[in-house]
Amino acid sequence: MTKRSADEILRAVLTDEQYGQLIQQRYIDIPSPSELKRIYRVPKHSGLVQVREEESVTMWLCLRPVEWMPDDDIVVIHKLMIEADEETYLQKANQLFPIYVDNDGGALLMPGIDE
Repeated sequence: MTKRSADEILRAVLTDEQYGQLIQQRYIDIPSPSELKRIYRVPKHSGLVQVREEESVTMWLCLRPVEWMPDDDIVVIHKLMIEADEETYLQKANQLFPIYVDNDGGALLMPGIDE
């Protein structure tokens, strides 16, 4: 798949707001279909998906394809999986939980991993 077709798919699947957020902030926030206060923060490039509730990280998720895929396609896959079957998405992902809370109330897995 070419970079152009991957971007076309991304534009077709994301809302205008999500696409703008992805370009400007390098991630998109996907609301949980089942938990009102939960969002999934999916990075534009390889990285862990943040699970955030009330502005705090509650866990990180790692779910990657077996074979290489363009980053844009991976963003689309995360969005579609979360919206279509959040329960299975959570079951398939490796879940990493915070081991301490910093002074500002933010959860950190370990020093050096950004929220």
